[in-house]
Amino acid sequence: MDVGRKSEMSVLKFSLTVLAVAGCWRPTSWTSPFRNIMYNAYTLSVILILYTFAITQVMELILNADDSDTFGDALFNVIISLLACYKTIVIRKSHENIVTLINTFTETPFKPLDLNENMILEKFNIRITFICGLLLHICCQIEILEHRLLNIVNAQESLRDCVHHHIRIFEYSYMVNENFARIVPSEFIMITVVMCYNLIHMALTSSTTASYIQNVMVIASTLAPIFYYCWFGNEVKLKSLQLSNNIYNIEWTILNNNIRKSLLMIMNRATIPIEFTSANIMSMNLESFVMVLKTSYSLFNVLINSQK
Repeated sequence: MDVGRKSEMSVLKFSLTVLAVAGCWRPTSWTSPFRNIMYNAYTLSVILILYTFAITQVMELILNADDSDTFGDALFNVIISLLACYKTIVIRKSHENIVTLINTFTETPFKPLDLNENMILEKFNIRITFICGLLLHICCQIEILEHRLLNIVNAQESLRDCVHHHIRIFEYSYMVNENFARIVPSEFIMITVVMCYNLIHMALTSSTTASYIQNVMVIASTLAPIFYYCWFGNEVKLKSLQLSNNIYNIEWTILNNNIRKSLLMIMNRATIPIEFTSANIMSMNLESFVMVLKTSYSLFNVLINSQK
């Protein structure tokens, strides 16, 4: 089996399998009309189950949430249910765009050209959520580009391919950010609502009660998705900035002047990092996550002091 074909079979395989089971992703190998009909019926049944569950949780919130503990539990379930429904529909509607994003990894210049590049690909091909997996594979492409640059000799054509690869990485990053611009901000907003309510509830309860511990666990679980996005967004940012420094490891003395000038252009472009944003407002990196934690802690302290 050739290297390119192997990479086509392995890129984000686990994430796509999970999406297929969730009714969000019809496998591209299912091309027959019968399989299309069967999977569409399966997707419809999954969506109906999700919406039925969401409606029951909304009714529970309206009718039976008499105290703060019950209201907090119901609010958490409602938001998670609505978020699942929304993400399912958005991913289904974006099926063609997602196919394009996946197929890009199997095309030039992203396709690995040798066993070393395939080993780099396998290192990044871990079991992870789909959006974070795309961010991780952008890091993979930057590392593959570094590998190609480090192995450049006086070959203007090879360098031209590397310049094109670098440009395509930036274009691909923009496509990922645009395609999931509706999912990530909505998730941030809904998670923030849950976190704010639980912070208020924590300020009103004793730290020795079971309700307090439950609120801590809910806040930790709501912060986890934000942390994932910020962590992998930060990895892409750092990886894109490191490219400029890693180019210094190339044997410049054996290169001709034209190639040196082209490398300087790549280094200059690499000083501008690849950044992912939530609704073009907040950057998805660790600095933003720390800011969220500091803001939450400040809010919690204000609420605690107001109770004294």
